[in-house]
Amino acid sequence: MRTTALLITVFSAFLLGSCRPRAWDVQHPAEQEAAREELERFERLWLKPARIAPPNIPFERREQVDGQVTVAVRPLRPEDADWNTWPGAVARLFNNRAALLFEVEVVGRGPLKWLPDATSLELNTEGDPLGPARTPDELLLPLLRAALVQEQWALEGDLVERTRAAGPFRTAYLPTDAARSPLRGVVGFPLRDPELHVVALQVTIAVEAPDGPHTFAFVYR
Repeated sequence: MRTTALLITVFSAFLLGSCRPRAWDVQHPAEQEAAREELERFERLWLKPARIAPPNIPFERREQVDGQVTVAVRPLRPEDADWNTWPGAVARLFNNRAALLFEVEVVGRGPLKWLPDATSLELNTEGDPLGPARTPDELLLPLLRAALVQEQWALEGDLVERTRAAGPFRTAYLPTDAARSPLRGVVGFPLRDPELHVVALQVTIAVEAPDGPHTFAFVYR
């Protein structure tokens, strides 16, 4: 979390100075070319269509009830999300290699709160669960870093514009603050191995209600 906040602060400072004249900037051609190649790799791996096999599961909405709390989830591929569209055949923020996403809706009485520390995702087998990104900016870190490189080396591109267009994704993300019912949002699980072929998964969503914590485990296969 500290890394996220620091990077965002640094990036904001870059944005404030990005409109200043570069007449006195000295660019070293070899280092600038290395930076350009780095950004090309980033765009190829992170923004262009991933072309990896999607999880072999039904992408359908499922619902569970525990007492007075109801939770519904639906898997969502990043490249299919409305907030991730961008001109051309590229994703705005990240492609399917970055994370597995789920649309979550929580309905109940009184204030409801998502519990990230008790939320997890298991792929193919039980154990070794993935934790969720607590905030949307955790999933935006690679893009923010790439935008910093682009600004630092005065390279052509639209990465800064993409970061400025991340508002709808931030708005769509499931908040960690308590809120009235219904509580809705996207939860993302960063992938350790984007090449892993997923044939089954269990996503566990934990929430806090006035009567205590509730845990819901959804199995897709």
